[in-house]
Amino acid sequence: MFATYHGTTRGTASQTVKSLVKLGYLERSRGLSDRRSAVFDVTPAGMEALDNDPLKDLVKTLDDLPKDKREALCDALLTLNKSTEESEKGREETHFGTCSNCKFFQQGGQQGGGYCTQSSAALDLCDIDKLCCRFSST
Repeated sequence: MFATYHGTTRGTASQTVKSLVKLGYLERSRGLSDRRSAVFDVTPAGMEALDNDPLKDLVKTLDDLPKDKREALCDALLTLNKSTEESEKGREETHFGTCSNCKFFQQGGQQGGGYCTQSSAALDLCDIDKLCCRFSST
């Protein structure tokens, strides 16, 4: 999933995650539901690095946009992605969108959140308008 979302190979993604763990930005633990899986949590050092991210101001600006403006931007990006996809036949592109626009999203849950049927995970209200790494529009 990480590799697909970032448009890279599994090997490169694995090395990236290992480096982030080694640098102390991520902490690895076993999955609760499937002990064979790994879960990565951002450490305090990772949070500090994220707080100093130069793109933080852009993210805040996007988060502060009214919902209709965010949706319009998302639609524009999806249109650009579709156009790029059509012009690059044969090359597999990663699609993106928000959880609330994903075919795997189900409305409901606690405090207006939802549920992702692809990952079998409950989604908080604050998460459903963020980019979905498993997004599929069909």
